Parts: sequence; C-alpha cells; structure tokens
Amino acid sequence: MSGVVARAELSLDAGTGLSPAVVSDGSRSVLFKFATSDGEVQAGAAIEIDGSPLEPGQSGTVTLRFWADAATPFVVPGAEFVAWHSRDIGRGRILSLI
Repeated sequence: MSGVVARAELSLDAGTGLSPAVVSDGSRSVLFKFATSDGEVQAGAAIEIDGSPLEPGQSGTVTLRFWADAATPFVVPGAEFVAWHSRDIGRGRILSLI
C-alpha cells in the first residue's frame, strides 16, 4: 500500500447510531475530508486502533494509512479533517506523520 501514514486524533459525534465496526481496527469504511482553497478533498484510509473500536461520543488516537499518494499534500501535522461514512460522523486532526 502506498500513500501517507499518520497518527491522528479522532472524535466521533454522539448520537450517530454508528456501528462500532465502522471505526474498528482495519476498517476502510471511513473517508476523511480535508478543506482546500477550492472546497474539499476526500481521502480513504485504513484505520488502526490500539484497543477497542471507537463508538459514537468517544475520542482516541489512531493510525491512518491513506492508500492514495494524492492525499499526501493534505495529510500534514495540524491538518483538520471531517470523518465521513454516508454522513459526517466526527472530526479530527493529524498529529504527526509516520
């Protein structure tokens, strides 16, 4: 898998009714939206979680393995993103690149 790998803080919105499997170790179900001067860019990533899956209303530090090199310019320390799975489900921030 090519692309960029980052540690990120991820907070899931409460009351989404989201299944814990959506944000579990190995999940590829979530897209990450980064704001740009032209609107936004969406990037897919595999999520790696140490421990239990994140549930609505929870926060945690995760590893995101973006599979497209096109994400590289947007996945930088401090970059904020919206987590999306059929709708916005949470927010986060890139902490560091690995």
